[in-house]
Amino acid sequence: MPSNNRKPYTPSETVPVPIRKEGKRKAWRAMDDTAPTWDRIPEKLIAGIVRCLTTHGASPTFGYTRNGRALMLRVWYKGDGDVQYLTTEEEVRDYVAFLASEWFDIEETDLDYYALGGSEPL
Repeated sequence: MPSNNRKPYTPSETVPVPIRKEGKRKAWRAMDDTAPTWDRIPEKLIAGIVRCLTTHGASPTFGYTRNGRALMLRVWYKGDGDVQYLTTEEEVRDYVAFLASEWFDIEETDLDYYALGGSEPL
């Protein structure tokens, strides 16, 4: 059994903490006007995604790739996870429509209830 009687850490010399550069940190998204952002996706579609996934027991996580060039949508459902990297509104809509039909057996005609039907603008 491991011993929990460890010596406490005591630094031998005091090293100053590096000071971060002043000013706002710049992400790639902040420097490029064409980078996809979640606020460019219609709010009705975002609400439909949340409503569709959470109603059926899935958990969505919205984010960005590290370099900021794509949207990230991770979905957990019954212990399985799926991550997709998307760049346009149509890709987001098509991916969630695919999940709705494949994972939740939602008919294509019922996708309009979740604002996921068709790729025409909302």
